[in-house]
Amino acid sequence: MIFTPLCTFLGDSWNAWIMHFFLVILADVITVGSQVNPAVSVAIYLHDWIPFNGLCARLIGQGLAACIVFPMLGVFSPSHVPFSGPEIAEGLAIREAITTEFLVTMGLMLVILACTDFIKPPAHRPFVGIGIRALVVAGQHRTGPGMNPMIALGWAWYKGAGAEAPAAFWGRHLAVYLGGAVAGGAA
Repeated sequence: MIFTPLCTFLGDSWNAWIMHFFLVILADVITVGSQVNPAVSVAIYLHDWIPFNGLCARLIGQGLAACIVFPMLGVFSPSHVPFSGPEIAEGLAIREAITTEFLVTMGLMLVILACTDFIKPPAHRPFVGIGIRALVVAGQHRTGPGMNPMIALGWAWYKGAGAEAPAAFWGRHLAVYLGGAVAGGAA
């Protein structure tokens, strides 16, 4: 009831906006600003903000977490709650999907940099959360969007290739969600 006035602006997903807002803050507080996104980790490594072993540790942790969390969510989510992950929209060309992931991940990096440079930690946290959610909404009808290669990996790992040939599924999936996102983060 408290958030009812926001429903017209936020649409049916207003609760997702609110949860994203608070959970980004909580994750940042708990982990003291560590990255949970490989695209961000690669970008800060390329800018010499973390050493190579720090990048490797983050990527291993992010990958393990993604492949463990999606099966757990599948087991513990109530049956009435929709459960899915980033997927390429039907009929969307691979080039368009890669471009979408590139742009939303580059937008993510710009949001993070702008918020940490101009607003300064820890006050930047809610703005980063809102920015992430806005980017999710911007790309949701094209690629999900992933913006985070490990979220996309975790979902693909959990869901599997289905009726599609595994090599085609994984090739397309990795090109879009790993290639597009990491290139966007590094840009």
